[in-house]
Amino acid sequence: MSVEKSEGKNEVEYYVEFEISGEGLRKVKKVQMEAPDGRSELVQNPLGFDDLHLQRDGMTYADLIKKFPEGKYSIKFSPSKFRGISFNLTYDFPSTPVITYPKDGATEVPLSFTITWESVSDIDGLQLNIEDLLSVDLAVGSTSFSVPGGLLQQNTWYSMELIARKSSNENEMLSKRPIDFTTGSE
Repeated sequence: MSVEKSEGKNEVEYYVEFEISGEGLRKVKKVQMEAPDGRSELVQNPLGFDDLHLQRDGMTYADLIKKFPEGKYSIKFSPSKFRGISFNLTYDFPSTPVITYPKDGATEVPLSFTITWESVSDIDGLQLNIEDLLSVDLAVGSTSFSVPGGLLQQNTWYSMELIARKSSNENEMLSKRPIDFTTGSE
């Protein structure tokens, strides 16, 4: 299970994702998830999928804690010969990275440049994504990354995100900073 906090221009949104996968899931006919407040969700699997993915996007923090309260979640499988799982959900987000270069909305960004950000502490991982062109796991404690030459095109708009990750048991808390920039001509 992962919960993501995304801090954009003037908004903060939260996303929740539950994913259950594995070949053994093919024989499971029903999956029932129960929240700490007693509400439950039943997913039928008559076609024998081996990957079930539940996602809720674009919530405020108030919606997040109302829809997905902290506490013990139980997932049961039917037939009952398949072992269920449970986990405790607590919201302990890492600090959201602050990108210092380029700034959100920057134009005339060189095709090869160094992305910089403020140091982020108390995290387990850091990841940088530039659209579908680049996804790189960075060293914890790093504060820069040099974009390789030949990756970006001239006069093109790009979306980039820097993600801080904190994991505990089955929970993964993510804090993401998305920005947009446009390259110049070189």
